[in-house]
Amino acid sequence: MIQTQMEQYLRFLERELLDGFVLKGGATCRFVESEAGPQRSEFQASLSRLALSKGMILAETELTSELPLHDWKQLTNRLLQCMYIELDGKRVRSLPSILAALSASGGLNTDPLLQAKLPHAGFRNAMWWACQGERHDAVSSYLLGEKVSAAALKEAGLTGVKGTLTQKNAERVLQTVLAGLGLLGVPGTLLLWTEGERHLAGRGQRPTEKLRIAANLIRRLVDGCTMGVLNRSLVCILVQPGFLERCADAYPAVGQRLQIVQGGLQRPAWRFPIAPLRQLASSGGGATNHPAPVAPDEKRYEAQRSLESLRFGLVPRSHVERLTIGYPELRGWMESSLPEAGEPKAHLVTGPFGTGKSHAMELLRYVAEERNYLYARVELDGQSASLSEPGLLFQTMCRNLQFPKETPDLPVLALFEKAIARGHNVLSFPSKGMPWVKASLETVQLLKRSGQLEEYGFLVDSALTSGEEYAAGEAARELADASGLRATHLRLKPPVGGKPEVRPREWMEAFAGLALLSRLAGYSGILLAVDEFEVETHIEPKRFDRTIGLLSELLRYMEPYAKGQAAGDVGTAVPPAPLAVYFSTVGMNTTGDAFLERLVALAGGTTYRLNHWTDHQRMELASRLYELYAKAYDMSEPYDERLSANVNQLLRKHGLEGSTLIRAFVKWYLGVLDMKYGPPGTESK
Repeated sequence: MIQTQMEQYLRFLERELLDGFVLKGGATCRFVESEAGPQRSEFQASLSRLALSKGMILAETELTSELPLHDWKQLTNRLLQCMYIELDGKRVRSLPSILAALSASGGLNTDPLLQAKLPHAGFRNAMWWACQGERHDAVSSYLLGEKVSAAALKEAGLTGVKGTLTQKNAERVLQTVLAGLGLLGVPGTLLLWTEGERHLAGRGQRPTEKLRIAANLIRRLVDGCTMGVLNRSLVCILVQPGFLERCADAYPAVGQRLQIVQGGLQRPAWRFPIAPLRQLASSGGGATNHPAPVAPDEKRYEAQRSLESLRFGLVPRSHVERLTIGYPELRGWMESSLPEAGEPKAHLVTGPFGTGKSHAMELLRYVAEERNYLYARVELDGQSASLSEPGLLFQTMCRNLQFPKETPDLPVLALFEKAIARGHNVLSFPSKGMPWVKASLETVQLLKRSGQLEEYGFLVDSALTSGEEYAAGEAARELADASGLRATHLRLKPPVGGKPEVRPREWMEAFAGLALLSRLAGYSGILLAVDEFEVETHIEPKRFDRTIGLLSELLRYMEPYAKGQAAGDVGTAVPPAPLAVYFSTVGMNTTGDAFLERLVALAGGTTYRLNHWTDHQRMELASRLYELYAKAYDMSEPYDERLSANVNQLLRKHGLEGSTLIRAFVKWYLGVLDMKYGPPGTESK
């Protein structure tokens, strides 16, 4: 009977989750809790066979003390070396071998890969070289995550291949590889991770820094899948009992995504992303009562994608307006906060976990697009994206820069080109301040006049954005060698590359320079969303001091303009620019939060405090969620208000009130819908 139930669950995975979602371009995570043993081994082997039968790439990893979850680099390195696929009845292992096999099969179109904007351009280009039949040891070593010197890559003639795998770029490498394989025609990827040891599930101990990093990795994986960063991927993590609770203790944002309330769902709900293996392998109902999985349908795909985000308590990229209760008020605040007059502003969105801060930041993206602003969102993680590292912060901003109604492959370079096309040059900028953006504009103009910008655009953009692929000095030398232009005429310098004490000032100048450039290019300015500021309050004291240093620089820049001083009267050399920074934080009464509140007040900004939700608002949201659910799964049953009221009452019995209730309400309500209307539900429809 257990085998029969597991087979039914696997058929559900195949038809609804894989065929109907992942292989159509979606991505999601599944967490299965189980002790090591025959049942877990059987499930793991069955899921692996299913993925391979679909032509997917399989990457299996056992998490141990030697291969821990907190080590992004080692995990990515293992994936590159051990991923495999079955082609023509043969198993092909490792990324370079898979690319060679795809190339040898004939008819491989590599243009989509080369033209795509992917997080790590060096790995994208290396994948393209491998698909051209390039068998040099350097490209194979690079694609396996091994360290390869720039000289060796240059000697091999591998242009555009820079930035070998590091701890800081490992996440971007993973995203690039998975997206790149999809562009080459691979149906999808299954990342199957198994916790072999309880190395993260100890009891009675304070969370270590490694555990916090591991928990944050879980958060970023979930967010990457549900927010469109990862595509055509199923991440399935088989964890030991207690793992998820331990991660939630270490990092509350993970708990908001992975936990519901104490006790969990009491009956199977196969669509829900977290469950004990015993629930997947057996159920209380008979097999004949299981509703048939929903067949693939293009019209339902976007609704399913939104529901996958909501099951983790995250904001979907579509249906935002429909799922925002109090939309007119929040949108009105955002529109009033825009830097329409061309002067910088700072604002704050605050509220406890689960009150909708990330939702607000996603809504800001829609407002930016409609009002012709560029938009960049930075999710702070204390490592690769932190206010304590101005260079990495600027790099992340540039990488995440979004344009209204278009997606340039090289967004920062595109800004320079658009400004030049509108007849602007360095004389269009104020005479003082912003040396980096003016020097960069001169270089882009020179390359454009000489007809070499298109050929060397990737190299230039990497230098402009502090990319890891090319340092600015190296880019200038390579450009000079390749183009025949004098190196002294190529005024490329890192936007943030001076001594540590001057980097906050350099960051501010570069940010303001881009904002002015955006207006010259025909846009309204730049909106920067800095999400999850509370992470900064947990970093080590020296780094936190650097965070305060950057915020102080931001305040020094904005405060004079907030007081109404004219540009010529302001002591700072950085001219006013059409930019706004929106911070979000839970407001935990820390030193960092207090400084942030003071910054916003002195900079003339405003604070939007998210309020507790009323019962009426939750019922209204439930009706909209049901509307989306019915669309996703082709249901005709009318909305049952009693069901949502029962969920609300149930959560109150578990002690959830106010701000902590809303995210749990969304997840529980969807979970109850999954139990009632989805496999293996036993209630009649």
